[in-house]
Parts: sequence; structure tokens; C-alpha cells
Amino acid sequence: MTKDCMRKYFTPHFGLLLLRVAVGIIFIFHGYQKLAHIDQTVGFFAMLGLAKFFAYAIGAIELLGGIMLVLGIGACIVAPLLALVMVFAMLLVKRKMGFQAMEIDLMLLVANIAILSLGCGKYAMKTKCVCGVCNTGDCCGKGTCGGCGSCNGCETCVCDASATTGTAKTCDCASCKDASCGCSGKTGESVS
Repeated sequence: MTKDCMRKYFTPHFGLLLLRVAVGIIFIFHGYQKLAHIDQTVGFFAMLGLAKFFAYAIGAIELLGGIMLVLGIGACIVAPLLALVMVFAMLLVKRKMGFQAMEIDLMLLVANIAILSLGCGKYAMKTKCVCGVCNTGDCCGKGTCGGCGSCNGCETCVCDASATTGTAKTCDCASCKDASCGCSGKTGESVS
């Protein structure tokens, strides 16, 4: 493959898609197993000193959270919940077994933190903004993703997080003349 071909197809957004789908499938499988065999799950949680409620809650969080990750919706709600599940799995179950028993849990914890930090990428379902960040990584405006506008086929306008108002936009391409972006066509132009 040539460099240009690799840059075209192997983008950070594609990487986020792969990460989300892989992590999501793992949680879907484990959540389904917990709920499909709920009697054993409740028994195991009871051995840990946890109420029956937690068996149902963890199974549901893993199953529904995994589906949401695969679809790319609600990452900043689901990823911290799934990360928290992994923290408790490591502390309550795997800690006494040593590091090798915690490797997968640790990887899933870090993957969820990465998804939380980076968002879902552009290959995700378009949803309302949550936590002030669109699933494309752009900041939100007017409560929906893409509120920063776009640059008529060029790169999207990027909200300047360092701006005191948090609503300034920077045009990423010289030919951008999209009115919703507010750019006049000058690269790096800031628009309030």
C-alpha cells in the first residue's frame, strides 16, 4: 500500500471505530452471558458480598453499554460506567490472582478511558452532544453535533477550546466560505 492510500483509509477515525467495535463486542458477550445465566451470576456476586441487584445491573451495563459502543452513541456516559465495572472486577475478583488475571480487565479499562477521551470518531451514529463533545471530536454548538458548521467539503471548522467563550471557530482550509462556519476563506481565521 502506498502512503497516500494508507492515510486515506487508516485514519484516527477508523482506529476509533475498530477500538469501539472490539471493546463493544467483548462487553456484549460478557453482559449477555451474565444475564443468560443470571442464577450463576447472582450466586457469584453473593460470594463477593454483593446484592442480587448488582448482578442484574452489571449484566445490563455490559450488554447495553457494549451495544452503545458498537453503534457509537453515548460514549461519555457508557465508557466511564464500563471503566468502573473493570475497576471493581480487578479489585473484587482478579486482585488476588495476580497481574496476569487482570491483563484483559486493565486493557478494557484503558480502552474505555481512551474512548471517553477521544470520543467515538466520525464513523458513529450522529447524536445530540453529550459532555460538550460531538462523536466526531468537534465541540458542540446549539446542542447538536456539527454546530460548529463545516467548510463546504473541506475540513470541518474546529471550535477553539482555549477561547474564553468556548464558541470561537477556526477555519481549516483556505477555500472555506461556508456561512454556518463563519469563515471568509482565510486559513486559521478565528470567528466568534
